[in-house]
Amino acid sequence: MAEASRALPPDVELVVFDMAGTTVNDLVDGEPLVIAAFRATLKAYDGTEVDFAKANEVRGYEKKEALKLLMSSTRGVEPEAIEQAEVDLVYKTFEAELEKLSCRINSEITGTSACFQELRRRGVKVCVGSGFPEHVVESIVKNLGWSVDGFFSSAKLGAGRPDPIMIHAAMKSCGVQIPERVVKIGDTKVDVEEGKNARAWTVSVLTGTQPREKLEAAGPDFIIESVAELTNLLKHLAKGFAKLQEMLWQKRSRTHSPSQLYGTLSKFARHLFRDSDQQDAQELLAYLLDGLHEDLNLVQVERKDHRKKESEPKVDSDEEDERMAQLEREKGEEYVAALTWMKHLMRHKSVLVDLFQGQLRSRLTCNTCGHQSKTFDPYLYIALPVHYGMNSLQDALMHFLKEEHLTGDERWRCPKCKKRVDSVKKIDLWKLPPVLLVHLKRFEFDTSTCRFKKINVRLRTPLSIDLSSYVSSQQKGSLVYDVIAVANHIGHAGRGHYTAICRHHLHNRFYHFNDTDVHEVRADDNEVITREAYLLFLMRRDISDWEAQSISRPEAWPHYVSRQNSAMMPAIWEAVGRKPQQPAPQAPAPAVVLPEQPNEEPGPPGEPDLSDRHGSKSGLYNVGSYFACQNLA
Repeated sequence: MAEASRALPPDVELVVFDMAGTTVNDLVDGEPLVIAAFRATLKAYDGTEVDFAKANEVRGYEKKEALKLLMSSTRGVEPEAIEQAEVDLVYKTFEAELEKLSCRINSEITGTSACFQELRRRGVKVCVGSGFPEHVVESIVKNLGWSVDGFFSSAKLGAGRPDPIMIHAAMKSCGVQIPERVVKIGDTKVDVEEGKNARAWTVSVLTGTQPREKLEAAGPDFIIESVAELTNLLKHLAKGFAKLQEMLWQKRSRTHSPSQLYGTLSKFARHLFRDSDQQDAQELLAYLLDGLHEDLNLVQVERKDHRKKESEPKVDSDEEDERMAQLEREKGEEYVAALTWMKHLMRHKSVLVDLFQGQLRSRLTCNTCGHQSKTFDPYLYIALPVHYGMNSLQDALMHFLKEEHLTGDERWRCPKCKKRVDSVKKIDLWKLPPVLLVHLKRFEFDTSTCRFKKINVRLRTPLSIDLSSYVSSQQKGSLVYDVIAVANHIGHAGRGHYTAICRHHLHNRFYHFNDTDVHEVRADDNEVITREAYLLFLMRRDISDWEAQSISRPEAWPHYVSRQNSAMMPAIWEAVGRKPQQPAPQAPAPAVVLPEQPNEEPGPPGEPDLSDRHGSKSGLYNVGSYFACQNLA
């Protein structure tokens, strides 16, 4: 049985649910549907009375196999003694009984639909499988109004549990290839056997008729009360990380072991902990931040535009490109960037977005006709190439931001020319986050040796750096960033050792962390940032107050948008599905001209005024508790 501290891996792609007893409330006159159908079938066939316990023993098996087991048990013979022709005959009676009883099934196990929605919001495919005939499965899915990615019948597929054929069919249908990224959830021991045979994760629920003891004996990875608790198993990183912070900051001890978090990661991020191979710190960081975001994401249900008819043709990429270009001509780049950011927040809203995510502008320019295509994309970190000949972080930034000429096989398809053309690609930093993560790409593939090599170049980096000359739009906050931590890689490509140099947030001293050894280092860029620097953590100088972002509070976005006097508001009201309340009709009043607000920040030159004139400053959070761990790298 699973321990309470364990959880499912964050890279789960597919969950296959059982139906009766797991997701479907299948009680008919107080008796589960399939058990009632088994008993009614054998009584109608030859008058055999089957007690509840015997029928419950075969629950979860493929239905013909279950009938054969019941018939052999009641007759006191081996299953092989029952002729298949007789089983097929009895099965026809079973189908009739099941059809008659299934019409009375019209409710789900509490929390099922919410579980489906949460999984699909996370990008996890949802399928249901049953031993019922296919038309019965389809009827139940439609009656309950479920939105699933597929439903499967073992009767249709020709084999039943514990054969994993339904799981394999679901994987093929959903394009999932790795069984370790699949979860099978059911209420019987046969569901567990099915999942194990598919090499999937197995979860048992206690909403069926088989007791905990029997389920424990089958050895599932987890046992939970009901499907309503399933998504809690996916929030393992947030819980593990919170426990680590509690240990570090609330317990008086000179040493702390992150063994619990390591144990969790080694079970669920198996690709990061293969044998004793050297793994990548940047991969681990990206995995942690992405997993924490998924655990803490406040968006519960993906918003949909219910007004758009399914029959409407989809807008192709060229049409969308022209639509955004027209919006830019009418309202400016800041408007288009803010609109794109709003769409991002419709699916991603967490403290990780608020603190670590910024926005890039990518431009493609056709060398033939001059047409330009722009996109604005969120980023979690920037990966800067490191080459011999570079001397500073500024050199790497300039290389990252320089134009790239696309020719030959890399030519771009211009939507105006309608063909592949030589073009110029340019990436710009549009918005910087409060905490900027920089990955120094020191490993490159050497074609002469067909192996990776490490570039040991020291990039001179001041402990405080002004990034204003590297961004392409006006920023709300300061552009002076302080180095708060550095992750170092010592060694060569494929093998090495990681250490960290971190600034203590209370007294601004830097410390070097090397497994069991911790010692202070001089607050000098030569001591803090060496030729081994691999990951840089930069914190904005004015980060003492930051705001949680939401669609309805655009003044908290990194863009110049407010709730009043803003060109963005029609799009925002459309996104949240509401219209601003219209004031009650009143007698005409003399016009009032409001004075300009003192000390307000102007919008970007040449852009429509999207500045925050009347935006509320409520919702500010102090980041002390979140950045108490900044000395951990």
